[in-house]
Amino acid sequence: MKNEQKGIKKGFQNWVDANKQRNAKTQEKKLKENMELIVNLKLKIKEYDLENQDLLIENDQLRRISMDGINLAQVWKELSHKIKVLCVDLSDRQSVMNNLMYENTSLAENINRKRHHG
Repeated sequence: MKNEQKGIKKGFQNWVDANKQRNAKTQEKKLKENMELIVNLKLKIKEYDLENQDLLIENDQLRRISMDGINLAQVWKELSHKIKVLCVDLSDRQSVMNNLMYENTSLAENINRKRHHG
C-alpha cells in the first residue's frame, strides 16, 4: 500500500507540476502578448507625437498667415481711406483749377479788350 500511496502522491505531484507548467506557459504567453501591446502602444504614441508636432507647425503657419491677412486687411482699410481723402482733395483742386482757368480766361479777355480799345 505504501507503494500505491507513493504512486498516487507522485502522480498527484506530476499533475500539480504539469498544471504549474501549463499555467506558467499561459502566463508567459499573456505576458508576451502584453509586452507586444506595450511596444505597439509606444510606437503609436511616437506616431501621434510626430503627427502632433506636424500639426503644431502647421497651426503656427496658419496663425502667421491669418495674422498677415489681418494686417493686410488693416493696410487695405487705411489705403482705402487715404484714396477717398485724395479723391476729395483732387476734386477740390479740380474745382480750384476750374475757377482759376475761368478767371484767367476772363482776365485775358479783359486785357484783349483794353488793347483793342485802348
